[in-house]
Amino acid sequence: MLKLSSGKKRLLLFVLAGWILLMASNQVDELKLYQGAFVATYALGITSIILLTGYSGQLSLGHSALMAVGAY
Repeated sequence: MLKLSSGKKRLLLFVLAGWILLMASNQVDELKLYQGAFVATYALGITSIILLTGYSGQLSLGHSALMAVGAY
């Protein structure tokens, strides 16, 4: 039997999950697909805020300020 490394297993899992989601999106009406994308966007935003604030809940604005200056 072919042994796969953990990285290849993870990649195979992501490809399989993506294929399943792609096939499922063809069977779902547009409203449900839009609502699912909306929920996924908010979940990503909430997860990023949780990762940004960390365990202590302190928000670092230094990186945001430097990025804003660079964008200006």
